[in-house]
Amino acid sequence: MAVKSGGYISVPGSESGTQSARTTEITSTTPSFTFQTYTTTCNVMVVGGGGASGTWNYGRGGGGGGGGGMVLYDSMPVSGHGGAGFPITVGAGGGSSPRTNGTDSVFSYPGDTLTALGGGKPNPISDPYGGSAGGADGGGEPGPFPGRQPAQSGNSGTKGFGNDGGTSNSSWPSHGGAGGGGAGAAGTSANSVGDGGKPGGNGKDVGPSFPGHSWSIPTTSTFAGGGGGGRNTRNTGTLGTGGTGGGATAPGNGTTNTGGGGGSGPVGQGGSGIVVVHEPATPFSFIRGIWNIQGQYVQKKAGTWT
Repeated sequence: MAVKSGGYISVPGSESGTQSARTTEITSTTPSFTFQTYTTTCNVMVVGGGGASGTWNYGRGGGGGGGGGMVLYDSMPVSGHGGAGFPITVGAGGGSSPRTNGTDSVFSYPGDTLTALGGGKPNPISDPYGGSAGGADGGGEPGPFPGRQPAQSGNSGTKGFGNDGGTSNSSWPSHGGAGGGGAGAAGTSANSVGDGGKPGGNGKDVGPSFPGHSWSIPTTSTFAGGGGGGRNTRNTGTLGTGGTGGGATAPGNGTTNTGGGGGSGPVGQGGSGIVVVHEPATPFSFIRGIWNIQGQYVQKKAGTWT
């Protein structure tokens, strides 16, 4: 026998409850990420691979690699796609031989594509800049090199983060290298005679978008830091420190799955990118049997009609 409940007519077997929250770290390219059944919105972070650093040569310090670009989209609408699979690309960090930019990370679903650019390596100036730019080589092309992520079209730009690499004074080949830009701050410039390597820009803390999540990446909730610049081989200047969020202190490689830029030196690879998806707890009602128009309207308006 039917019973009246909440404005619609249901029969035994109807269900209601709350779908549990879930946060998923995606650290390698996958052909099919699947949302939970009742997910209607999610918070998404997409980070491109970090850029490689410059090297020490001709008596000048190389610049730090730029952190990968970041796209952070809170409350992204995904209603009606529960159970469907979507492809995700996780970008690689820039290589050290030859020195290269990081590659892009991409999150696609019907209605939008979020692309986080790979981080930029330092000189030459003819190379395209990354999500965050590499720092200038000491005594080389002075920069500044702009981070391009915020200039991207659509949500990739309006919800994007990436900053400039630091500059260096081209009149003085004895300068250390500038720091690479990070998702949270620009790289530090090296514009004084005898400077050592300069720090990379800090990454961005995304913890508030992923409440209660225990991070497996060893940078807590901060990602896409810039790499540190190298000191001049003619002086005893300090080595540039990496920005928070996986940026490497010179010489060193950016941290895997953070989008951190490489630190100037004989190594200096960028860290690979990452995609993280948070599905908040979601109430649902699953109705079996018959219903009236008012009940259907209420359910659809609440996003719980199945």
